[in-house]
Amino acid sequence: MNRNLIIILGQHRLIRGMLEVLAKDNNALFLTCLEEKQKAESRGNEGAEFWAKVINKEVERDKLFLEELNTGKNIFVEQWHIGNWSRAQSLGIDLPQEIQNKLNQQIGSLTTRIRAFYVSTDLEKYYFDSELEAKRRELNELPKILRNIGITTENLNGDAGQDNLKKRLHYLLEQA
Repeated sequence: MNRNLIIILGQHRLIRGMLEVLAKDNNALFLTCLEEKQKAESRGNEGAEFWAKVINKEVERDKLFLEELNTGKNIFVEQWHIGNWSRAQSLGIDLPQEIQNKLNQQIGSLTTRIRAFYVSTDLEKYYFDSELEAKRRELNELPKILRNIGITTENLNGDAGQDNLKKRLHYLLEQA
């Protein structure tokens, strides 16, 4: 497996356990989404300040794990800045320009290969009707953000079953 920063977007929670095992099997780091922890601490206040805090915490965490990339390790990250940026925009929250600049700088400073995998699934299986529209808006923002920063995504079918997903992801990671 080549040295990669592997970003898992979309319905990443569906395959969290599989990703942890795959990362361990490949001597890679696995970093979970910081948004969930911050939500628990925010007590429902999820405006621009909340998202800026999440992204700032990720930038700080990046400083620690980017050194690992230089040692040749692969790193799997759920959502990362891109997923959180997309989520904020889907909620109608514009991140402050300084945060957007920080993200672009962080992404531009990487000397390793960034691989983004989008886990797609039938949203109606996992979300209430009242949540579907917001989730669709969030997922529609992802391609725009990725295109703006020059990262392409590869799709993973979240409904394909764990074994098929693991084989597909392993195959894609082995590709040059």
